Amino acid sequence: MSQRYNNEPVTVGKVLLKTTVGDIDIELWPKEAPLAVRNFCQLCMERYFDGVVVHRVVQGFMAQTGDPTGTGEGGESIYDGKPFKNEFSQRIRFNHPGQVAMATPNQSQFFISLGSCEWLNNKHTIFGKVTGNTIFNALKFNDVEVDSKDVPLGPAPRIIETQVLLCPFDDIVPRISRHEIEKERKAKEEKKKRKQLKKDKKHLETKNLRLISFQAEDDKTEEVIMPIKETPVIKKVTEAQKLKSEYLEIREKLKVSTNTKVALAELPIVPLVMSELEKRRKKYMKSKEEGDRQKSTLNLLETFTNKLHQAKSISKPEVAIVTTMTYPYQGGIGENLMEDEGWKDANDESWMSVSLKFRNHIDDQFRKQEIQDSDLTVLDSRTKSGKEEIEKLEQERKKQKR
Repeated sequence: MSQRYNNEPVTVGKVLLKTTVGDIDIELWPKEAPLAVRNFCQLCMERYFDGVVVHRVVQGFMAQTGDPTGTGEGGESIYDGKPFKNEFSQRIRFNHPGQVAMATPNQSQFFISLGSCEWLNNKHTIFGKVTGNTIFNALKFNDVEVDSKDVPLGPAPRIIETQVLLCPFDDIVPRISRHEIEKERKAKEEKKKRKQLKKDKKHLETKNLRLISFQAEDDKTEEVIMPIKETPVIKKVTEAQKLKSEYLEIREKLKVSTNTKVALAELPIVPLVMSELEKRRKKYMKSKEEGDRQKSTLNLLETFTNKLHQAKSISKPEVAIVTTMTYPYQGGIGENLMEDEGWKDANDESWMSVSLKFRNHIDDQFRKQEIQDSDLTVLDSRTKSGKEEIEKLEQERKKQKR
């Protein structure tokens, strides 16, 4: 027996369970099962197990507890109420009574072995053991009477209080305790009940308003039922819904009246309903109404043509700009004309009625030569005679090049 204990690793941390069968000291293995030890220590610090019953006892096998509901189906872990993974060690086995292990699933329920149960090895996480003379208090669970479902009969053993004598983790911060959570839950339920009672009382008071009693001489009461006017149900319409309905009505009118054109600027502003495309169209139509670019351009052209007609009607001497040159002129047209003729007035409109005569160009002598139809010959390469004539012309050109 001592050899079995010697093979186990060193324990770090200690928790005291005060139960109805006596105190139970539990030493912990945080190195071998850190998740389970952290979960157990924090729940003890939060007084989660205070008042929890031992809901299942199998004589010579185990005693299971840790469920606040006492049904074997409740309990939550500190890891957001979710199960955590199993942690096994080859040096810690179910080879003697007093082993403290997690029940499936790994939440808050745990059990204490009451004998050797090695078939549970590598199936449940062992995170501590009962030490000292308190093992005899744990073995008292074998004396508890149970029914066919291993549920204790009569007052079941329970945990009175838990005390963490030595915590192996310094960073554990207790959350709100289970009792405070239960207290808050009960307060919410009481508040809900009071609210419901108040509502029912108000309903009863309003319900009997229809009945009016009149006391007769013979102490008999007569009930008269007064008609109740049904109040119309008023639907709340938001501003956006109003604008949307107006906008849809205007659109329907525009669809029906195809012959009439309604300006888009006259439409009501619908900031919450109008789409981006409609906003751009409205902006374009507004700018088009403010100043039509096409109309303004046409008006400017019309004024300009009227001005030209008026200038032509005024009789002014014809100005001829002709110069005699001994050398051929190469194509310039009136260089420095403004300086030579002394046109200094920029607002002078005499240019509108001036006819200009330009100098003779060197190419004019070639342009004036008339080409007679007799000088032209039409050769058709598709005919035999045409092909011969083309060949003769090519031979003559080659001879001229040589």
